[in-house]
Amino acid sequence: MAEFRIGNHIGSGGFGTVEEATRIDNAGAVLEEGLAQKKLLPRWENNAEAVARFQREVRILSEMDHPHILPILGRNLTAKPPWFVMPRAETNLLAEIEDGKYADEQWVTKSFTAILSGMTYAHGQRRIHRDLKPENVLLVNGVLMISDFGLGKRLDPDATDLTQTEIGMGTVAYMAPEQFSDAAHVGPPADVYALGKILVQMA
Repeated sequence: MAEFRIGNHIGSGGFGTVEEATRIDNAGAVLEEGLAQKKLLPRWENNAEAVARFQREVRILSEMDHPHILPILGRNLTAKPPWFVMPRAETNLLAEIEDGKYADEQWVTKSFTAILSGMTYAHGQRRIHRDLKPENVLLVNGVLMISDFGLGKRLDPDATDLTQTEIGMGTVAYMAPEQFSDAAHVGPPADVYALGKILVQMA
């Protein structure tokens, strides 16, 4: 059975921290390098809502299989804190935009088409993101992959929603107007709005 060896710290956000990871076998032999482990920050591991959101992110990603959506390569959602393993990103779309060296029509068209492909698939699977922004689009081995479904939602009738009615959640610069007042009931159009903001930023 494969395990993971955790390496250097890569970065942290509001709820999670990311470290380098390597897949190894029981004898310690390396099976796969270039991975990363994301885990809930220890200060949130006893917060039921934070744990539930982290678990939901992993489950939503695990339910999808698309070249432009970040894959889950390993996970333990009952650990304290819970964690999952993913491919290690080289950078993200925001850094690519700010770098400026790829800012031409061909780059914008190719990159945005990749993001659209991923979100078209997600919406077809009745999954919405609710926090699309350049920081959440990672570059992995030269391929753009949508990540961070922490505010994601399944649109199935029996899905449980952790967002209270009439509460806005997301990143202000990319939020659709309806998301400010009632994030619990937004649908795919909210993601489409965010995609439009991303396209303007890229162009």
